Amino acid sequence: MRVEVDTVRFPDGSTGELEIIRHPGAAAIVPCTSDPQGDPDPTILLIRQYRYATGGFLWEIPAGTLNPGEDPRRAPAASCGRRRGSPPTDCSG
Repeated sequence: MRVEVDTVRFPDGSTGELEIIRHPGAAAIVPCTSDPQGDPDPTILLIRQYRYATGGFLWEIPAGTLNPGEDPRRAPAASCGRRRGSPPTDCSG
């Protein structure tokens, strides 16, 4: 990952600096305890994760930055499996 700082002109004519984080991409998964196609109100599983930027814990869906060449369709299931000890049984969608 790298951070770039660009000087930009805003619609009102003023200028300012904006930071952009460049990385190889990310992927996320919304894990459910039942089939969301057949269950009108599926239970969604969240991860409680400490985030330095907020100074506390947040509830999140499993997500992460991809490694170079990593398949974004497989990465979220692998991440979910690492966090809960076993991979999901179905990652269709």
